[in-house]
Amino acid sequence: MHQTFPGRWAYEAYHYFLKGGKGREILIVEKEGRIVGFCRLHDDQSPFIAQNVYWAPLFPNLRLGGVGPLGLEPNARGAGYGLAMVRAALEELFLRGLEYVVIDWTELLEFYGRLGCRTWKRYVYYEKII
Repeated sequence: MHQTFPGRWAYEAYHYFLKGGKGREILIVEKEGRIVGFCRLHDDQSPFIAQNVYWAPLFPNLRLGGVGPLGLEPNARGAGYGLAMVRAALEELFLRGLEYVVIDWTELLEFYGRLGCRTWKRYVYYEKII
């Protein structure tokens, strides 16, 4: 994580385990015995509320899950690992009884669209120069 995804993703993974995470929220892909990618998934049993589950209050009486972030080493991209990880994450969440899954933020609309995902909300970026 520190080598390929320094900063926020490594920080979040570290703190996930500090907060009691047991690994049920992290899928990995191995290539030749090395971890080359990961995908996080969250549900209402996760040790902390993740970004993609913040929206749960908008889904009263439904169980909401989330997928993301997703990361692959540059040399592992383009081989289908990312799509396979997201598909596995979605299947796992639905097996856990979740009814809706949110991917909180992405620019990869076509990528996630291959799995039937669609845009539900949009973020607008604003800036103020002081």
